[in-house]
Amino acid sequence: MIGRLPLALCLLSLISATTGMAGVRAGLPAAPPQTGDVEDPLFKTISALDSAVFEAFNHCDDPAQLKKYGDYFAPDLEFYHDNGGVTWTRQEMVANTARNVAGKYRRRLVPGSLRVYPIKGFGAIATGVHRFCQIGTGDCEGLADFTMVWRLQGGQWQITHALSYGHRANDATPSPGLDPMKDEGALGAWLKEQGIPVLGLGLIRDGKLKEVRVFGNLTGGGTAPLDTLFNVASLTKPVTAMVALRLASEGRWDLDEPLSHFWVDPDLKGDPRLPELTTRIVLSHRTGFLNWRWMAPSKKLAFIFEPGTKYQYSGEGFEYLRRALEAKFGTSLEDLAARTVFGPLGMRDTHFTWGKDVDEARFALGYDAKGSPYKLEKWSQANGADLLLTTVEDYGKFLAAVMSGKLLTEAIHKDMLRAHVDVKAGKAFALGWERYDLGGGDFALAHGGADEGVQTQVFLFPKTGQALILITNVDDGYKTYGPLLKHFMGAQGQKVFEIETAK
Repeated sequence: MIGRLPLALCLLSLISATTGMAGVRAGLPAAPPQTGDVEDPLFKTISALDSAVFEAFNHCDDPAQLKKYGDYFAPDLEFYHDNGGVTWTRQEMVANTARNVAGKYRRRLVPGSLRVYPIKGFGAIATGVHRFCQIGTGDCEGLADFTMVWRLQGGQWQITHALSYGHRANDATPSPGLDPMKDEGALGAWLKEQGIPVLGLGLIRDGKLKEVRVFGNLTGGGTAPLDTLFNVASLTKPVTAMVALRLASEGRWDLDEPLSHFWVDPDLKGDPRLPELTTRIVLSHRTGFLNWRWMAPSKKLAFIFEPGTKYQYSGEGFEYLRRALEAKFGTSLEDLAARTVFGPLGMRDTHFTWGKDVDEARFALGYDAKGSPYKLEKWSQANGADLLLTTVEDYGKFLAAVMSGKLLTEAIHKDMLRAHVDVKAGKAFALGWERYDLGGGDFALAHGGADEGVQTQVFLFPKTGQALILITNVDDGYKTYGPLLKHFMGAQGQKVFEIETAK
């Protein structure tokens, strides 16, 4: 385990959460979904269908794919096109597709544009924006709005009405030097060129997880699913911090009580500085410990400065906190997190250890920079600083709660967000989070991590309720951070980049 300090100049954008599955069978949810919300079952279903329909459309020069495309439409389809007029049957629409599209164009969904609305007792309406790109040149010349009416009948979804309208010139403006980011397909190709086996992306808007996407293939060649499991390395630390802060909000834990009241590391027995080591000191990385004890010549845990006097990133501090929590409450960190964080937030795919509920088939095995996989290692002991297993969706739920303060009292939430120790000009550490001063009272939170075959980053804007998630399973995944951060986060991303890279 490495658990290195996050670079924090890294974040990414998101693309619509789509996954390819023909013939999806699902029932309607009992309550109306929030449009565009990837946590909603109906949105997931329609998003998957949209992806499947147009995956077949994009390869309709193959007769089998053309038939597959047609099967998603009802025989009595009504298709309205503001330039082409009305098509009254599926047969006519498929014939037009074969004549005018096959081998010539590919459709790309504009990231973040898909919205889904339930139709009680019938199905759903999907709306969005898409562009069509020439296969020969790759040029994406135009945009159009679309509406699809989906009917659920006998467990099968089909499109009964389709509308394509508002055709116009492409208004997308990619950043200079980053043309591969023009659309979802090109982004996937760019990541492949960068040697990224799997990349998990997540986007929170207005305080809610809106988009999730996973690119690449798992070991063995299968497409990485939307619920791919990742080791997120030091993104474990904010979760451990939240467990302690939640317990403090419940009045069951004191952030300023000496941890020695509950546990003392044998290496520190009798040290007079033990009473100064508290949860607040741990969460703001002021313990006086090195990152890991094995970095010291003695290989033992020791204070290298007086606790609380300055900043020094330390995984040992979070492990010390774990042991104190477990001793105080007589249970594991896994169980404490399940009750205080995972359960309340619906994080069903998040674990500190490889228990029976971890699906190995969905795990993104790590790779070195040369493309060789590391050996799979499973751990049965929780670590407060490292090795958390989770998905993009689950961690997105967690980040939304961090920004809203959902699990905390107002006072403790404010305490978590404020700067506790300066790291460098414009950058400090809050409780469990790096904090960037963006000026004008605005700030950002960030954290990341690195293990063998793991590079992770998250970036949060609490005042606007926006956040970005990036998880990769390769040693040099960090090389994508700078371009993606500045491309998708604009001026705020540029500001963070400047703070992080300044000497």
